[in-house]
Amino acid sequence: MSAYVGLGGSLHDFAACMLRSDGSFYTCEVERLTRRRYAIAQPDEHRLAVDYLLNLAALRNTDVSFVGDDMISTTF
Repeated sequence: MSAYVGLGGSLHDFAACMLRSDGSFYTCEVERLTRRRYAIAQPDEHRLAVDYLLNLAALRNTDVSFVGDDMISTTF
């Protein structure tokens, strides 16, 4: 089974969504996992949401065939 992952957020309010090849759809906001509202993101904080979704969908990293994001680059 494969999946597509989407990442959202910039400096806070990170979120992730996942669409599995069977049509199942999952979403997660990082603040729901960390219990910190409006917190400034730590490096790889979106990883918490992605790992949660992979576990929820019973998938592994290798099952993800595409990752899209709307992240704002902080390097110029």
